[in-house]
Amino acid sequence: MPVSCPLLSLEDQAAKSSIININEQGHDYHIGVIEVPGFYIDFKAYRQGDPEYRSTTRDVRRLLGELSKQNVDGIVLDLRNNPGGVLTGAVGVSDAFLDKGEIVSTRGRDPQDGDRFNAEPGDLAEGKPMVVLINGGSASASEIVSGAIQDWDRGVIMGHRTYGKGLVQTVMPLRGDGAMRLTTARYYTPSGRSIHRERTRDGELVAVYRRDGSDLVPEVVFS
Repeated sequence: MPVSCPLLSLEDQAAKSSIININEQGHDYHIGVIEVPGFYIDFKAYRQGDPEYRSTTRDVRRLLGELSKQNVDGIVLDLRNNPGGVLTGAVGVSDAFLDKGEIVSTRGRDPQDGDRFNAEPGDLAEGKPMVVLINGGSASASEIVSGAIQDWDRGVIMGHRTYGKGLVQTVMPLRGDGAMRLTTARYYTPSGRSIHRERTRDGELVAVYRRDGSDLVPEVVFS
């Protein structure tokens, strides 16, 4: 029996914003909320040279500008159930909230395979208080963003433990038309925490340890 899956349009994945009003002890606060369901880029428009092509980074930056004009008092970045996407999107969104410092690094068995991605000067949220919402459906690029925000103490991370998907995979061509996808490195947060968590075939977590001096300590992603 054939199985069909609905195709998600760019609008279905696109970042959206709203403003919620909170009254605390007689004072009104206006909080800007940016929901990011996924990390995306309109490759077709990009390849055609369209200067207005859509991407997560561009949309988040645009929404931040709009919220800034409305003088919001803080920002909530909602990454719940965001399964991830392109690395450039994770770096770009993180960079929008950070003024400097490393965002994420990759490390493989060969030191030459490693790479680092850093923020450029300019916090588009102007340092306003920030909360990042995450849950078990937040993975990959979402964990890169939340990890960078957390490690640089840029905002508060709220929710449940993220999925733990932090592998760098490379497609290696084979003879003919074949190809093999190999895991070549892992993603690490600025403080050196591995984003990836090992699982058994049944989906159960496997304990991962790192060496700290003479002791072995559990590798923790987000608590």
